[in-house]
Amino acid sequence: MESLAAEAQRQAARQIYTHAMKQRDKMRELFQLHRGDEARVIQAYAEAEERGEVPRESDLHSLTAQDYAARLFADGIRKGWIHEPTRTA
Repeated sequence: MESLAAEAQRQAARQIYTHAMKQRDKMRELFQLHRGDEARVIQAYAEAEERGEVPRESDLHSLTAQDYAARLFADGIRKGWIHEPTRTA
């Protein structure tokens, strides 16, 4: 039988995930908030990830939150999605 603590942790994780923003939406929001300032956007995204606001579904390369944010920022610039309006839930 599963412990109550383990079940509580799983429920808390589900709740955080369901209220979390999609990664691209958070990056877009921060890009707009910080007026495209790359360093500030990356720092703010990394901090949001560390707070659990934008969980990763997988982490195959074991990147730090800062490195992941930098790659996501670069992807958004390269593909242009960072300039799209932020979606609301």
